[in-house]
Amino acid sequence: MFSSSIFGIIAIFSVLIFLISFLVWRLANAKKRYFLNQQKSLTTNTALKILVDNLQQHRGMLNATLSGDNSFSAKITQTQKLINSTLDELGATLRDTALDTHLDHLNKIQQSWNKLYPTVLSLSRLDSLKKHTAIVQSTLFLMTNIAEENQLLKDNCYPVELVDIVWHRIPNTAEALGKTRAAGAGIAATGTCGAIDHIKVGFLIKHINDTITIVEEGLKKLQHQSSDYNKLFTSYKAIQSDIRDLLDTLKHKILEPASPQITAAAFFEQATGCLGKVYGFFDQSESIIKNKIDTTLVETETTLKISLTFMVVSFLAIAISFFVS
Repeated sequence: MFSSSIFGIIAIFSVLIFLISFLVWRLANAKKRYFLNQQKSLTTNTALKILVDNLQQHRGMLNATLSGDNSFSAKITQTQKLINSTLDELGATLRDTALDTHLDHLNKIQQSWNKLYPTVLSLSRLDSLKKHTAIVQSTLFLMTNIAEENQLLKDNCYPVELVDIVWHRIPNTAEALGKTRAAGAGIAATGTCGAIDHIKVGFLIKHINDTITIVEEGLKKLQHQSSDYNKLFTSYKAIQSDIRDLLDTLKHKILEPASPQITAAAFFEQATGCLGKVYGFFDQSESIIKNKIDTTLVETETTLKISLTFMVVSFLAIAISFFVS
């Protein structure tokens, strides 16, 4: 009688352990899927970032070429091949994954690009800039959609402020710099700066200065939270200095003089170096987020193993208790 009551208590206790362990296992399994989706999103958005960078370069080189500078011919052909291969790789990446709902959007980007690049040399400067910018904006929109859909904008294992910087502010800054590179190279190539170009570039300069200040303030708030964020802040201060140097070159060597004091190729090279550092900061930030996700996945795997072990042990205890009683 006493023995039966002991085994009954053990059975009840084991059932509770089994149920709790099963609940923990289910939650951990859902969490694992959630972070695996985030990993796929990060990989895809890295490729989209490369695509945006190459599209921006192509836009800038075409603007200089259509303005009379023929030094970019070989580089334009090379960049077109890179864009084509990146688009093909992205299509293969999205297909048969949880991100396949974005294939239509990517296909529209690819169709727009396929219509654009064979005809670029026959376009006017204005049409070229307009069509390139539309494709860049569509690609940036796709990046944001993928980030939001997979909850990269939620405050989870990393600060939401950091993600706002990575997925909104930095791409926004890069696109403004890309437009500035195209405009500056075009003005340097033609040797003249009309009133409309002057106003447009002036707005770009103000937008860039405003945005880099916002990013600096955001990183300043994060820098004391961890050594990683402090490194980001230090890296950004150096990039911020490069951006201001580029804007000074634009102002003092292209906009203000009666004729440009720098060639289109030289300005394009300086702007490209600056953009490369901005995208390098993007990579550094994204790497921090990826490491946070990877660490959380390892912890989740440990939780899955422990909860599964408790489920097995408690199930055996239940079986033994019923068999004995």
